[in-house]
Amino acid sequence: MKILHSADIHLRTVGDSRWQALEHLVRVAEQHSVALLVICGDLFDRHIDVHRLKSPLRDLFQDIDVQIILLPGNHDVRAVAEGDYYGENVTVLSRSDHFLDVNKVRVFALPFEKIDGEKILEKLLWIRQRTSSDKANILLYHGELLDMIYARDGFGDEDIAGYMPVRLSYFDGLGLDYVLAGHFHRNFEVRRYANGYFVYPGSPVSVTKKENGVRRANLFEVGKQPMPIELGTSHFEEVLVRLDPTSQEDPIATIAKRLDSYDDNARVLLTVSGFVDLRSMGKGEAEFAKEIGALMTPQVEKIDQHWNDVSAVVQSDLFERCMDKLAGEDMPQEQRSRVRELVMTSMMETQDAR
Repeated sequence: MKILHSADIHLRTVGDSRWQALEHLVRVAEQHSVALLVICGDLFDRHIDVHRLKSPLRDLFQDIDVQIILLPGNHDVRAVAEGDYYGENVTVLSRSDHFLDVNKVRVFALPFEKIDGEKILEKLLWIRQRTSSDKANILLYHGELLDMIYARDGFGDEDIAGYMPVRLSYFDGLGLDYVLAGHFHRNFEVRRYANGYFVYPGSPVSVTKKENGVRRANLFEVGKQPMPIELGTSHFEEVLVRLDPTSQEDPIATIAKRLDSYDDNARVLLTVSGFVDLRSMGKGEAEFAKEIGALMTPQVEKIDQHWNDVSAVVQSDLFERCMDKLAGEDMPQEQRSRVRELVMTSMMETQDAR
């Protein structure tokens, strides 16, 4: 029995990159013949979006022969409830005192609530008393795992800590084989507890610019380890191009080559840093900056220019002598580059101090 697990899509409207990510998840579920697709919270970005999107969601979900389970998250907890109709094959688990048997698995829910500590443990105790000995037991959860070390921006735009916090030790001895979670956007994460796996799939689409890199979902066969599957969905890529004035390649060509290496789903946040020898190129700073700006395309959403012109440094006798001496040293290329940059930076600061 295969399960596809995702979360944190944050739908706002039909047809945008988030909607397309959900459509892609549906296609992946079909292609891999999964029995169950679970979305562990924050399918919607805001409560007010739910009713407007219900009808197109029914049209999307009814076209696949896959059982779908939706769990409310902190963004949509007030609008997603058991009894809501998203199609004959869709179930909403919005209560922690219910479970659902699907083929070889028993599915429990721990949807978002403003509780912590003792209250969470009480709910987990109820679950422990109802786990099945002849089925795989799965808990759907939306909240924060305190055992992970992360920055606050891993949760999208959330700036408040303490969304139903749990620790891995909470799940020891409960009879749970998997805790399929949502709320952590940044990337796919798996943690082990005594007898099972805790999994954050990461958001399937970049909801904010803090979520960089190819997006993933959790695709696994019951009884086996959760595994990430890459999704061809919209995502941000932070691209740093560090220019080297000693390189024989034109710096604009260097930048363009890096940009060409990303697929059409990447939304690039480009930073150009390092050093250039504009005098040898016969260019001024304004002209060079304009050439970099001309690389802006629909795929390139932002360009930060942090480069420095070191023409006066690299064309000096002192710099040439330093480079000749450096060439005679036996060191890795990466270390050689760092020393060269340190020399250029020091010489620039010395000139500015005169």
